[in-house]
Amino acid sequence: MSIQPPYVEKAFFPDRVMAGTPYLMQLSGNWPTPAWEHVNTEIEIDDASQVLTVRYLGKSKAGLAAQVITPFTDVIEITLPHEGRWTVTVQGRSRSHSQSVICT
Repeated sequence: MSIQPPYVEKAFFPDRVMAGTPYLMQLSGNWPTPAWEHVNTEIEIDDASQVLTVRYLGKSKAGLAAQVITPFTDVIEITLPHEGRWTVTVQGRSRSHSQSVICT
């Protein structure tokens, strides 16, 4: 089975941060079944357009699983590299969540 993101319901990051300082992003949502688990978090930074993209990825364990969604919550450490107005985006399975962040 391929690596895919969960259904992300909420992604929260502070509206104002300081450049180079780590901050915590809170994520919550649902995996498609109890067999899914988090395996990797990819963070892509596009300095030119000041966009930080988070891909919180999971994979299903082999075997059978009940066909019920499974809630999750997690915290990810994010650092914006320099000052400016950034867009922080979390890519989910069915939609993305974006937030404007001022970095000083």
